[in-house]
Amino acid sequence: MEIITIKNQHKLYIPALLLVLLTLTSGSIHAGEHRYSVSYMKIPVLNVSISSNIQGDVWTGRYQASIKSAFSYIYDINNIYEIRAEPNTWYPLEYVKRINEGKHHETQRFTYNLSRNSLTLPTGASVPFPGGTHSLFSSMLWAQHHNWTVGESKEMNVEIDGRRWRISLHCIESATLRNYGEPAQTQLVEAKFIEPVGGKTMDRRTDYLSANIAAKGRVLRFWIDTDKDLIYQIFVPMGPFSVKAKLKR
Repeated sequence: MEIITIKNQHKLYIPALLLVLLTLTSGSIHAGEHRYSVSYMKIPVLNVSISSNIQGDVWTGRYQASIKSAFSYIYDINNIYEIRAEPNTWYPLEYVKRINEGKHHETQRFTYNLSRNSLTLPTGASVPFPGGTHSLFSSMLWAQHHNWTVGESKEMNVEIDGRRWRISLHCIESATLRNYGEPAQTQLVEAKFIEPVGGKTMDRRTDYLSANIAAKGRVLRFWIDTDKDLIYQIFVPMGPFSVKAKLKR
């Protein structure tokens, strides 16, 4: 993926973290790699690659986000996100962040015990993880693989670093997109953060994505090819500007 730049240096991370999230939703259930081109004010900033595979009852995805060399002097980013999930429900089993942002270098592991409705944080603390709750990335995987129909809506609780949010998902319309001349039939789905519903953010420095993605009223839009379980395009409004991601061939 390629991302964008912001007006001042310390806000460069905002589109980066959003785009990393969106990239994570892009992994297919089949083995392979996908790359996206992301732009903010038409300036490429971040490269993101996604690979995934399924073995038995476990789906594994690996997402790497690295800032383009032209911007690394402002704030260097080379994060790797790995997620293990159930391939039918998309509930999370494990989530590992290998954070490399500026001078922050750390590996953080989240372990989900679905039978006991609990989550072990990188701090070692065990916190409630109520049945039916998704992690940030597993919620997007679920949305990506769901067979949407126009007008359909869904609400779910999503955990981010121990805190749980209620989000709404709504399929707005069908749309034909063309990526590099190839038409794709997609469903436009809008995701909105409604409000926090429980839990507490862990007392530990995290990555910019987790620290900033959740905000009351924040909206993400993504176009999904439901036949291929593949996201073709993502749009994130950001004040007077926006971030846009497109699938690359």
